[in-house]
Amino acid sequence: MRSSSAHEDTEDSSTAMADDGMAVLVQPMLRAAIGGVIFTADPVAGRRTACWSAPSPRLSR
Repeated sequence: MRSSSAHEDTEDSSTAMADDGMAVLVQPMLRAAIGGVIFTADPVAGRRTACWSAPSPRLSR
């Protein structure tokens, strides 16, 4: 019995090159009065010209 390497597992399960893949970005939390996310593409319509933001009030003090 042989177990696969981490590299082989990543190659087999990766969707990085798939047309319908999804990206997830994790960022450190900073001390700020307002934070948010800005989207530069519409994943539903497939448009890359869309641009909107999702601001949020401070969550921690």
